[in-house]
Amino acid sequence: MKTFYSTQLSLPLPPGHRFPHHKYAALRERLERALPQLRLQAAPRAALPALRAVHTEAYVQRVLDGRLSAAEQREIGFPWNPGMPVRALHSVGATLAFLAARFVLRDW
Repeated sequence: MKTFYSTQLSLPLPPGHRFPHHKYAALRERLERALPQLRLQAAPRAALPALRAVHTEAYVQRVLDGRLSAAEQREIGFPWNPGMPVRALHSVGATLAFLAARFVLRDW
């Protein structure tokens, strides 16, 4: 079975930040040890139309360009940095790949 992950970029978070981003790499490593038959693959990058289907064009551009307001950064819980849009695109890509696989298996 092919499984996707998105652990290639870690967000530089301030000390004591509540988000345990290390859990994703730890889970991937545990799966590699426990289920060697899994084919772990880096997540594909989501296409921008997928993001624009659920967010406004203006918001997507602010995320990509690093122009999020302080309020928007507080709302998502992360300070903006150049790796943030890349990580987000790959995380969404992993979700979409997973959903596509579920549809294929359901209709098989």
